[in-house]
Amino acid sequence: MTFDLVIRGGRVFGPGDWGVVDVGVRDGRVAVLGQLGSAPAARVVDARGLVILPGLVDPHTHIAMALAGGMATCDDFFTGTVAAARGGITTLSDFVQPRPGQSPGEALRERLAQATDRAVVDYTFSMTLASADAATLGELPCLVEQGVRSFKMYTINPGLMLDDRSLLACLRAIARTGALATVHAESAAIVGELMQGEGTAGRRGVAWFPRTRPPLAEAEAVGRVLVLARLAAARLCIRHLSSAEGVAAVRAARRGAPVWVETAPQYLCLDESVYGREDGHRFIMTPPLRRREDREALWRALREGTVHFLGTDHCALSVAQKDGAGEWARVPGGVPGLETCLPLVYTLGVRTGRIGLARLAEVTSTCAARAFGLFPRKGTLLPGADADLVLMDPAAVRRVEVGEGGLGGLLGWSPYEGWRLAGWPRLVVSRGEVIVAEGEFCGRAGRGRYLGPSGEAWHRGHDPGPPGET
Repeated sequence: MTFDLVIRGGRVFGPGDWGVVDVGVRDGRVAVLGQLGSAPAARVVDARGLVILPGLVDPHTHIAMALAGGMATCDDFFTGTVAAARGGITTLSDFVQPRPGQSPGEALRERLAQATDRAVVDYTFSMTLASADAATLGELPCLVEQGVRSFKMYTINPGLMLDDRSLLACLRAIARTGALATVHAESAAIVGELMQGEGTAGRRGVAWFPRTRPPLAEAEAVGRVLVLARLAAARLCIRHLSSAEGVAAVRAARRGAPVWVETAPQYLCLDESVYGREDGHRFIMTPPLRRREDREALWRALREGTVHFLGTDHCALSVAQKDGAGEWARVPGGVPGLETCLPLVYTLGVRTGRIGLARLAEVTSTCAARAFGLFPRKGTLLPGADADLVLMDPAAVRRVEVGEGGLGGLLGWSPYEGWRLAGWPRLVVSRGEVIVAEGEFCGRAGRGRYLGPSGEAWHRGHDPGPPGET
């Protein structure tokens, strides 16, 4: 058998620890795992001493996202997906957010036009639902046929939030399609009351920001959404869980309503102490960063299986956009995260003993692929899967620096500037093609594919549900 690519001698986690085996790639797919000896190949990569993971699946990015006042994030579907590739991400899911008066179908076509001929990794889209009117819900089956695998709803934020009755109607409509319902869960009532109180007290400094959106606001909304999802019999994902109280709310309700749970690397690696820094406003995001105790609770939940996967919630906001907003309540929320996800979680998770390498593969790839209907084409290195691989050197340590290269140079900052991290990708392969080598992008614009409705990529209706806790 002749291969297009053979990767020899790496330790493979696909997921699970498969030991030191060779990976044979042909026609963009994993063909064989085993000891391939001197099997002929167009290209051979020596992976001795390296860890091989399935290409990361990031289910939560905000590339080329429109902001208030006619602004937008600083990336597009080329620069954003190049950053993803450099971070080992070979598949991502971004969002479609229709403008007022715009139909979801038209909004999807606009986003596809932005990504086509620009994206360098494979991608799909989640549709934001800000209304439960008959016209919007009537479009859902057609959107699913066009490849929309998930829908996003908010329990907070003017112009986006749904009241409980509307949320329930959306959950029921989504359940009928077999797609995944995902929710940004924070209590609008609690946050609204606290925001007004903080303003009245004159506490305008960013250090007060996390007090306006406390863990209780997350826990209340998580519990409420889980009840509604159970009533609707909907497949559900809670987005970017951030707190110990949120974890407890999931555990209390999950027996009656199985739920996928996502967190973001920033909630595992940072805490609210950054809001006391001079540049603390740059770390504004929703939900906000929490206490160190919350951070450790999330690591435990990730290890034990209450939290299933990571989504970066990447948002490429520059120094100028963060610093020029004035008071903290007007600072656009979000931080960049595509390039640093893997080294952060490897360094603070695997190297500290919080999780193992097999679990790393699950939380960065396999579980998200299952939840979003991409498994077994994505999220695994089983024969027949797309040959999406990350070759990582577990010993190499590199400092996060904001230079001319990558998104850090474009934005002028990184939340992790100066951190020394291990676990950077040495080689990234997407569908059998090497697209990153030694940190340098070597692919081409437009090679990324939209993972639409056809083919084996989507096993709708056959999701066994999220695994339980260990």
